[in-house]
Amino acid sequence: MSDSPDFKLEADQAGRYPDRRFGKRERKLLESVQEAFPFATKLVGSFETVAGSDTQTVSIPGLKAGDKVLCQFGTAPAFPVTILSASASTASLSLSYSSDPGAGLTVNYFVFRAS
Repeated sequence: MSDSPDFKLEADQAGRYPDRRFGKRERKLLESVQEAFPFATKLVGSFETVAGSDTQTVSIPGLKAGDKVLCQFGTAPAFPVTILSASASTASLSLSYSSDPGAGLTVNYFVFRAS
């Protein structure tokens, strides 16, 4: 089915997203997504891990309790370690790791707030 001419034409047009205008159907879908996920990106940044503990608290100005935070390692750990949780409170982010990550790993964070 993926070799049909209609599929190829649709796939070609999908690559030209900026050239296409939203029709009624696309606008309605976008509105539905915004209603279902009413969050906006508020803060983005990074910090380095510290050695000696499997938890870390980082000061992040502008962070609020209730914000949703997504964290990921920006540099690959030398040994298996993962971020188990990240929780926001007023101006600070608390992380829990599966083990002591050591010093100098970069952690990227993305903060989402209900809009």
